[in-house]
Amino acid sequence: MSVKKPSDERRKSFPLQMLGCLLAAGLLSFQSLSGDRPLWLRVIYGAAALVLATGVVVSVTTRIASSRASD
Repeated sequence: MSVKKPSDERRKSFPLQMLGCLLAAGLLSFQSLSGDRPLWLRVIYGAAALVLATGVVVSVTTRIASSRASD
């Protein structure tokens, strides 16, 4: 009987997590560019979208680099 490691469970949901982050970044970008909102709120939405998108790019490139290094 094999015991699952927590890292195995996280690996299966990685694409779903990245998709969720990209959807959230898209929604925040849309919110920052549309509607009648104060400028400070638009700036916060835009910054949050930028942080999410940057996190996705860094996470994916780190995962690719680590998988190439292990091969």
